[in-house]
Amino acid sequence: FWEPAEDILLGTANLFVQSLAYLLDFNDEITITDYKASIF
Repeated sequence: FWEPAEDILLGTANLFVQSLAYLLDFNDEITITDYKASIF
């Protein structure tokens, strides 16, 4: 028995990519947390 995986929305985020316009290195990291600030 197998069910295909379906897409779910976990949340949204803003990512500013202005550095890409100037061809600068982009080595930023983000932390994903839930509403209790627990890290995933």
